[in-house]
Amino acid sequence: MSLIAGFAGTAIAQYGSSSGPIVNALRGRFSRTIRRNWISITSWLLICAVLCIVAMSIDGEKANTRGSQWIFEAALAVAVMKFTRLIFLFNLILKTVDADSNATPKSKPPAMRDF
Repeated sequence: MSLIAGFAGTAIAQYGSSSGPIVNALRGRFSRTIRRNWISITSWLLICAVLCIVAMSIDGEKANTRGSQWIFEAALAVAVMKFTRLIFLFNLILKTVDADSNATPKSKPPAMRDF
């Protein structure tokens, strides 16, 4: 889950540092939705991590209940769903940044023009 949180942080940084007309249009139209999705993903990842810690704390050698296993499996299922959602958002942002970089023609640096 910490890897997923790191991936979410990278995606947010990419989104925040990107610029261009397509990214600006995306931010202008969907900024609230994108922000709500990031908050949801990171919040649920925190909840899943806490549930995994709870599952570890109630699991013991003498415990006959399978409660810890159910808690862990539920947390893992939610984390996988949030990771899938994060991949979708990250892919959307990368496609938008690529579209912006392909839409704006870039000239060669002055040193490269002579070659």
